[in-house]
Amino acid sequence: MLTALDHPYIVKLYGVCTREDSDMFIITELMGNGDLRRFLLNDAGKAIHLPELMRFAVQVSFSS
Repeated sequence: MLTALDHPYIVKLYGVCTREDSDMFIITELMGNGDLRRFLLNDAGKAIHLPELMRFAVQVSFSS
């Protein structure tokens, strides 16, 4: 179902790979600013204020 999502603000999911030892790899398109965790932890992410972070959360919660 997630691979069918097509929106400019949603990272495209190409697939998921698993191995017998329980490792899971999620394969997505390349993001221009790197992964979300690093973006939020670096200086660019610190420029995002709480109201904007809350809007992100609301958008994600309504996207399904």
